[in-house]
Amino acid sequence: MVWIKANIELQFLLMLHDFCRDVDIPLTEKGVMDALAGGRAISKIDFDIIFTSRLVRSKQTALIAMTQVRTSFCSTSGLSVCRF
Repeated sequence: MVWIKANIELQFLLMLHDFCRDVDIPLTEKGVMDALAGGRAISKIDFDIIFTSRLVRSKQTALIAMTQVRTSFCSTSGLSVCRF
C-alpha cells in the first residue's frame, strides 16, 4: 500500500436555518427572506458543493441561498436534525 500525502485545504461552513418544532414544514415568507440574506452573506465564498438533509425546509434554504452562490447541490439522508 502506498500513502500519498497531499496538501489539501478543506473549509467547512455549517448554515443552520432556524429550528422548528414541526421539523419538516416549508419555509415561511420570513424564512425565505432569511435564506436569501444567508446566501448574500456567503456569496463571496467559493463552494464546491452544498449538502443538505432531506427535510423540505433544509432543501428550500439551500436552493434559495444558491441563487446567490453558484455551486452544486446534494441532498443526503446522512445529515439530519437531532433533538435532545
